[in-house]
Amino acid sequence: MGASLGILLGLFAGGWLSDTYGWRATFFAVGLPGVGMALVVRLGLREPPRGLSEGRPDEGGQPPLGEALRRLAGLRTYRHICLATALYNFASYGFLAWAATFLIRVHGLSATQVGMTLGPIAGIAGAAGGLLGDWGARRDARWQMWVPAIGGFATAPFLILFLTLDNPYWALASYVPAALFGGFWGGPTYAVTQGLVGLRLRTMASAVLLFVLNFIGMGFGPLLVGILSDALQPAYGAHALGYALLIVGLSKVWGAVHSLLGASSVRAELAAARAEAAHPRGSGFA
Repeated sequence: MGASLGILLGLFAGGWLSDTYGWRATFFAVGLPGVGMALVVRLGLREPPRGLSEGRPDEGGQPPLGEALRRLAGLRTYRHICLATALYNFASYGFLAWAATFLIRVHGLSATQVGMTLGPIAGIAGAAGGLLGDWGARRDARWQMWVPAIGGFATAPFLILFLTLDNPYWALASYVPAALFGGFWGGPTYAVTQGLVGLRLRTMASAVLLFVLNFIGMGFGPLLVGILSDALQPAYGAHALGYALLIVGLSKVWGAVHSLLGASSVRAELAAARAEAAHPRGSGFA
């Protein structure tokens, strides 16, 4: 939810600030609150004891880095989660960086108009994946992988509509389901990642997942959109950016395939993690 709310506020306020005060002042305005929040967290947040929410004692010490990474790499479900999440965010970060520019360049909207429409659309849609994942997991653990896969496949047709419709209002309307389905991966992915490993591996599992997500998604998604847009510009003019976004956006379908592949092993690996937690062997993983 934090990321979704941040996108909502950042786009909603950023468009107006950019039109009113310029883009340099906007970067300062949206960045400075994070510095203040970091101080609040550092000085005011007390970390609960490890295992408190499950009533479990903290067994053993922190495993060595190499051993922890080998354990994570040995989990088939986790490998597919990392690949799927990287691909989902490869598309998402590409759109976050360039969708506003697309609406301004192709449809002639102002930065304020884009922010006040795209912000609520992208921000409010982020909660559904977690709710559906919780609902499905009570019936079958594979829903925690199926929900992201459904989102990945379902996003594609609405992204195509968003990028090809001539009417900006219909284009924005088609972005509503695209943002909704595009956020399906988040809640279930983080939840199942924590369930696959013991207490002493959860932080490392999240850290590796976030590293892969950001390195591939944030590092290469926006970059490739820009490269493709430049390469396609001589042939397609102002519409080159739309085709670039479409190519990158369809990586969500590729990510959905990895979510489905991970679903085939998730129940067995979750059961193994629960069994190890019930009978820890002093490895530091439980």
